[in-house]
Amino acid sequence: MKRAVAAIVAGLTLIAHAQGNAFTSGSQAETPSSIQSQERPDKNGHHATWNLAEDIRTTGNQVGFNQGAGGVWYFMTSAGVAHNPLIYRFIRHFNAPALAFGSGITIPEGFSCWQEADVLPDVCFNFTDHPVTLESFDVPPQTVDMHPTPDRFSIVAWKSPLTGIVGIRGSFTDLDPNCGNGILWSIDKNARTLLSGDLPNGASERFSPRVRVEQDDVLYFIVDAKNSDFCGDSTSLDVTIHQRQ
Repeated sequence: MKRAVAAIVAGLTLIAHAQGNAFTSGSQAETPSSIQSQERPDKNGHHATWNLAEDIRTTGNQVGFNQGAGGVWYFMTSAGVAHNPLIYRFIRHFNAPALAFGSGITIPEGFSCWQEADVLPDVCFNFTDHPVTLESFDVPPQTVDMHPTPDRFSIVAWKSPLTGIVGIRGSFTDLDPNCGNGILWSIDKNARTLLSGDLPNGASERFSPRVRVEQDDVLYFIVDAKNSDFCGDSTSLDVTIHQRQ
């Protein structure tokens, strides 16, 4: 499995963006530019829509071998806690079921993760049609679960296949109300933060901005542990991006 991931990542072509795009060559950053994005029209035939959870689910087992679910979604971490795309990188390991962070924790079948070699940070998905229990909290069905560490973000990236206006709607939700002090979240376009928030433990916050993007711009959905306390920082991301006329 690890060889397959490494082979695909090695074949990706690096590109440069003058505005500090997250997928920038000549640095620690990486790019999936060789993967062709797919636009899907809505029922009227003229809009394209991407839903994170649906795109992961319908990509099926292929997500275990590559980045680029739905042609646009990428799962990343950072080399620090600066909002600087030059220090973002792919999470290279996909584990199904996920590896547990700590002994004595049982991971249910159907809960899979893109994970760093030392497990966290991660971006996980509950592929099942029922909630799965992780320690003392549940992850709802068909849900993305992100967990940072004090020194590294958990990041979901969307690489734009179009130039135009997109609407972004969704929410960040702290899944584990039993410990921790919540998280910081942000939505960045390339190196610029568009929206951010301080999410209390066990809370949820919605977002619905519109933004103009150029083809190959990247939107980053970032979960930050806030400080050294990253207990209970499992955070769900629900997001749909749709092209506006």
